[in-house]
Parts: sequence; structure tokens; C-alpha cells
Amino acid sequence: MKKYLIFDNIVRGAGLGHTLVNYNHGLNYCIKHDLIWTPHKIIPGHCLNACGHTLEAELGLPQFSKEHIDNIRNTKNFEEIKLSTPECCIDWSLTRPVFKNWYAAAREGKKPRFLSESKTNICMSIRRGDLAGQPNHSMFWRLQPFSYYTEQLKELIKKESIEQYRLIISTDLRGHDNCIVDRHNNPHDIRDIFRDFSDDLIFVPFREDKPESNKYHTYDFLHAAISSDFFIGDSQGGYSVVIREIYRHGG
Repeated sequence: MKKYLIFDNIVRGAGLGHTLVNYNHGLNYCIKHDLIWTPHKIIPGHCLNACGHTLEAELGLPQFSKEHIDNIRNTKNFEEIKLSTPECCIDWSLTRPVFKNWYAAAREGKKPRFLSESKTNICMSIRRGDLAGQPNHSMFWRLQPFSYYTEQLKELIKKESIEQYRLIISTDLRGHDNCIVDRHNNPHDIRDIFRDFSDDLIFVPFREDKPESNKYHTYDFLHAAISSDFFIGDSQGGYSVVIREIYRHGG
């Protein structure tokens, strides 16, 4: 009889990247030891569970009630990883197919927003949010200047000989509306920064400190980024790494 793995080591209040590398730690252990995956409810930060959305529903991750987990405990047929110092794992070799299958099942029959049916779709994520304007923060170094993104875009268009494209840009904001901010949280007009690429530009800002005011949810962009022809993100940001290393890996 297989044992259950009750996983309650999921970080609280973290973004997509940090949450999933911790989740991945437990899932790897589960697969290697041939256990039945039974995680607790995820409680992420960055408004990932705001306005009726949940990370489990959007990514197709398994969901179990407290009652279900308590019933498993009563059988005494389980192992458990308890909440302590959350461990992380960036080896996706065993878990990537699992994540991708869960996601495909959750998204079956659903079309992502924003994508053009006739042009090459390029999605771009620009990390700002709680790090912008905080040069003493240990993760401030992850924020890239605007030039990083415009140069990446130029190189991509040239390398792939792209003639017609739609550019979809998303960024996280705090204290500002309908703009893009630099690393020091100074507001700018998106069409000034990307003036050379603005013929077909969709801007999807997401205000973390007022999620109810957003026209779209952060998941609307996430689904578009996963399905787009090309994705440009931060080199080290967890959100971008998850998109590249799990959901876009291998096409």
C-alpha cells in the first residue's frame, strides 16, 4: 500500500517563483519515494490569491481540504514534511512533466487573453513591485534597467527576422497606476520607453497594493506568456524563471 506525503512546508506570502521551487522540493521527494502527493493549501503573496483566484486553480495543482488531510492522518499511512525552514529545489527533471500535465488539464478549452492570431506574439515581464525604490533590499540587484529589455527585444526581432508582432508587457506596481516605473519607482509612460516597438503594444500593469482596482489579473498575463511565441523576462527573477524552466521548457 502506497503512503501519502502530507506536505506543509510551502512558504507563506511568497511570489510565484519562490512558492513553486519550494513546492518542487516536496514533489521531487514524493516522486523519488513513490508517495501520494498531498499538499496543504498554498498561501502565496503578491496577490496571487486575490479577487477569487487561487494558484491551485490557475496552474491545475492538486487541492485538498483540511478534512481530507486529517482523515489521512487518522489512517497513520503517511509521511509528513512539516512547515519549518522551507527548502527549495530547482531540479525540474522529474517534476516538469507533472507540472505541465496539470497545467494543460486546467487550461483545456481556454484561450489566453491578449494574443494575436495573425502576428508573432512577444510577452515581456518587467519586475518592479516591492523591490522598486528599495536599493538596500537584498534582492534589488534583480531589477533590470529599461535598456536591458529594449536591447533584448531588438536582438530577438533581428535574430528571428520578425516583421509583424504584438508586444504584451506586464509589470507589478505599488503606489502608481497605469504607468511603468524604473528601478527607483519613478513613473514613466510605457510608450515613451518602448516608442520603437509600440505599433501593436498591449500594456498589462498589475497593482499589488490595490488588486481590486486592476482591469486584469496577473494570471491573465501569465497564461499569455506561457502560450506566446517568445517570452522576455528577468534573468534571475523567480516569476520569469518558472515560466521558462517549467511551462515553456521544450516548447
